[in-house]
Amino acid sequence: MALFTSLEHLHIEILDLLAFATLFAAYYLYQPITDYILGDDISARMKPWRLAWARQLQWREERITDVSLVRGLVSGVSFFASTSVFIISGLVALLSLVGPIAEAMQAYPIFQGATFEQIAIKVLALQLLAIIAFFKFGWSMRLHSYSTLMIGAMPAPQKVGTTEADAISDRLAEMSFLASKHFHGGMRAYYLGFGALTWFLSTLLFFVTLALVLVVMIRRDYMSKAFRLAQGPPNLETLLTNSSSPPNEGVSKTCK
Repeated sequence: MALFTSLEHLHIEILDLLAFATLFAAYYLYQPITDYILGDDISARMKPWRLAWARQLQWREERITDVSLVRGLVSGVSFFASTSVFIISGLVALLSLVGPIAEAMQAYPIFQGATFEQIAIKVLALQLLAIIAFFKFGWSMRLHSYSTLMIGAMPAPQKVGTTEADAISDRLAEMSFLASKHFHGGMRAYYLGFGALTWFLSTLLFFVTLALVLVVMIRRDYMSKAFRLAQGPPNLETLLTNSSSPPNEGVSKTCK
């Protein structure tokens, strides 16, 4: 009873608190629940391809192509990291203007009854998602930079297939996968943030929009054409990660 009295004093509805909790529960529980029910997502399906790339670069004397590949990934992640900084700055400014915004919204019938606290908790939710996204993208960039160091540590092609070279390839593929996983986490925060925009119109509409965003995310991660294409041929790992013979030779033998 004391809790409800405090919430009434703060002019925050129970439904808004439920929406806040649901939003972050959707973010943190999406991956473990979908992995448990649906299995590997598209990022996990790309892991053998990353390993294939890491094994193939053992044969290259000059690894400029591989470094350029990682740099391309870093540039894509850095764009979203920079965008997150702008979003955070804008939301900080918006949070300082919640009072005037709440007063201006009273002029519209659909927003009548909206309080300072209700608007503030919605802006705060978006702010937290943007901060989470920034840290995810920033860590992803850092992991990609570690990948370039691993490429530099790869032994010369004369040591292809040795325990040392294969160990570095395995760790390089795993590091690249972790970078992709954190990037995916940042994008998930973006998706849910866009879905949360309808919260300013109606809390009930927010729940509907959140459900639709989750459906879109599940479809892209587990049911899209890209997900099917990420499933390579059954002999992908044997064909592309076989370091006992040159790439072209291994492919020709398999084709025969």
